[in-house]
Amino acid sequence: MKKKLFAALTAALLLGSTMDAPVSAAETYQKGDVNMDGEITVADAQMVLREYANHIVAGLKPEFTPEQEELAAVLGLTHPYPFSSRESTPYSVVDAQCILMYCTAELSGVHSEPEEFYLKFREKMNG
Repeated sequence: MKKKLFAALTAALLLGSTMDAPVSAAETYQKGDVNMDGEITVADAQMVLREYANHIVAGLKPEFTPEQEELAAVLGLTHPYPFSSRESTPYSVVDAQCILMYCTAELSGVHSEPEEFYLKFREKMNG
């Protein structure tokens, strides 16, 4: 009886502690899954390109949520951009290109974890 009571109390404490913890988009979705549908597809790359063109280049009101910005920044770089009201952006066309290349690799049967793929892409960019 004591074991069951202890197990129930432990479970309640664990459940209660996880319910209060904030969860970021990166913990719920994989980097690159900008539309947060559970898959990394060409649609995600298109979203990054559209947001970059509309917000950063044309200066229109941003549509990405902070969570989407975090998911779009697959390379983890800061991109300065002189035409925006912002000094820099966490994502650019290079991030969209990386997402698109990941999708192409997946369609070709070259499977890897997204984070691993993005890291290799970044290493190749740097020489």
